[in-house]
Parts: sequence; structure tokens; C-alpha cells
Amino acid sequence: MCVCSNAVSIFTVFPQLAKLFHYASYERLANCAFVVFTIMFVITRLVILPFWLTWSIAFDISTLFGPFPALYIYTGALVILQVQLYTTVRACTCVGW
Repeated sequence: MCVCSNAVSIFTVFPQLAKLFHYASYERLANCAFVVFTIMFVITRLVILPFWLTWSIAFDISTLFGPFPALYIYTGALVILQVQLYTTVRACTCVGW
């Protein structure tokens, strides 16, 4: 989980770079930094983190500590959150956003 959180938080410098370039009137660099931030956000927060976290909780923790009720509740909540996320993304792409 430590590797996953480091991979997710490594891109947080790009919004600050975009603001810095915007305030310095380097609009092209600001747009590039924001595009890099957006791509990395989608990859890390919407793909890697949920699947890594769900897999880790569903399988790794259950092998270490054995099954317990909170494990099933938490895993179910993460799966529901993931389904809602992809349903929202799918709906936004159908609308044309």
C-alpha cells in the first residue's frame, strides 16, 4: 500500500506548476502541466488506486488475518464505489462532456 500511495501522490506537483506558469503568463506551459496532471490523475486515482486497494483488501488482508465481517463490508463498499465511478464516467461520455 505504501508504494501505491507514493505513486498516487507523486503527481501533485503538476497543479502547482500549472498555477505558477499561469501567474507567470506562460499559458502554453500551464496548459501542458494541467494536461499531464489530468492524465496522471485519471490513471492513478481512477484506475490504479481502486483496483490495487480493492485487490489488497479483498485478497491480501483476508489471507493475513482471515475473514471477518468488516472485511466484507469494506470490500463491498469499494466495489460499489468503483461501479458508481465507472457508471458516472460512462454517462458523461454518452452526454458528450
